[in-house]
Amino acid sequence: MESIPQNPPVQLTLFNQSATSTVTCLVCGKQVQRIGNLHLNMHSMTTKDYKAMFPGASFISEDMREKHRQATIGNKYLGSTTYKTEKPRKPYRNNHAPRTGITKNCETCEKPFYVKPYKIEKAKFCSEKCRTIAFVPKCGPNNPQWKGGRDKNYYGPNWHSQRRIARDRDNHACQQCGKTERDNGRKLDVHHIRDFREFGLNRYEEANQISNLISLCRNCHSQITGNTPFESNP
Repeated sequence: MESIPQNPPVQLTLFNQSATSTVTCLVCGKQVQRIGNLHLNMHSMTTKDYKAMFPGASFISEDMREKHRQATIGNKYLGSTTYKTEKPRKPYRNNHAPRTGITKNCETCEKPFYVKPYKIEKAKFCSEKCRTIAFVPKCGPNNPQWKGGRDKNYYGPNWHSQRRIARDRDNHACQQCGKTERDNGRKLDVHHIRDFREFGLNRYEEANQISNLISLCRNCHSQITGNTPFESNP
């Protein structure tokens, strides 16, 4: 009777480790996929100590190193220039609305410049520099409201003495409300009844006559002049 050939017993291998899937620990000689802190703690060592003891030793297997390299292809932070999911660039499309303004010539430099629709009526200059140049000639004596300006001796050389005489004449009290210098918190302002600029610096003696001066507190002086008083007290 012929014997029936039996199949050889099957050997089950739970994990087949190749030569490139593990790395050898140089301390204990054990084959592991990665020499990390968990394994080095068994030897009471750190990665720094392992590097110092075995310079140039590998911490991961070649298989794991290759997987890591494949996973990081295209990562621009690791120095790669190729991208895993690189998409072709879309053609450029100009989505901006067409210009609806006009072109005007600058009143200063006469160069053309584009003006948006809401600025067509007001735009006159191409830049802030041209605007400044256009308004400079209107400053000082060229301004129609120029009244001579002021200098260091605006009220003339006798102003301080005349101002002191006017305060003594008015008993250091406001001639509008009767407030004293103590109530005012400072010396009273001395106001020109007829504006000094109507006389000019050449006629300062006539402008600074006692009959043309009056003592006022700061509030009354502001109401008369329409702004803060400009006759300051030393």
